[in-house]
Amino acid sequence: MCGRYLLRNQPEFTTHNPWREFWDDISQIIPRFNIAPSQKCPLIVASPNGPQLAWMTWGFRPTWAKSSFTKINARSESVADSKMFGASFKTQRCLVPADGFFEPEGEAHQKNRPWHLFEYSDQRAFMMAGIWTTFDDGKVNQDNFCILTTEANELVGAVHHRMPLILDESSWKDWLNTSESQTLAPLMQSKSYVGMQEYAVTDTAKNPSLDNKQCIEPAGTPKPGDNLSLF
Repeated sequence: MCGRYLLRNQPEFTTHNPWREFWDDISQIIPRFNIAPSQKCPLIVASPNGPQLAWMTWGFRPTWAKSSFTKINARSESVADSKMFGASFKTQRCLVPADGFFEPEGEAHQKNRPWHLFEYSDQRAFMMAGIWTTFDDGKVNQDNFCILTTEANELVGAVHHRMPLILDESSWKDWLNTSESQTLAPLMQSKSYVGMQEYAVTDTAKNPSLDNKQCIEPAGTPKPGDNLSLF
């Protein structure tokens, strides 16, 4: 699964993104080092005027859902036929900008699992595949989304068996084009993540209330005062 990611607002992403012209409020995208579920996040969605920036809450919950429990991920292998996600997959797909993501090592029942950060060696930004919906019960009206996951590639697989579905730039427009749902299978089978690297991080990222550079520091990084001595 993908339960945390980051968007450090790399200059390469904001200045060379082909859809920057649609981002009237791009200045609102501040560096984020620990984006967590239930938080508002920047996405790219389709609109009559072309792709545009939107802000939605991470945690998928359609209006008809009886449970208040939200889904942060959807399996790409079954999303098209899912009762929960199928309608959004066909008509409300989105792109989730990021330049890194975290995965916990080991099985869910294990305690104190180390977390690993996965990113490209040049820290370039990328797009994760997402879908979105709207929750509206008459009291609350909220657009929300989840991130699609796929079977982990060799690098991520050494830590976790799933990873977010990262789309090549050449497929971004196809992903947002809802008239092309029948031709998306090849996009969701790609595992060509050349140039990606990983390292274990400190436990800081496990706290969703913390969002600073300490979240991406390598494990074992001394904290201020750790090396102080009276002699």
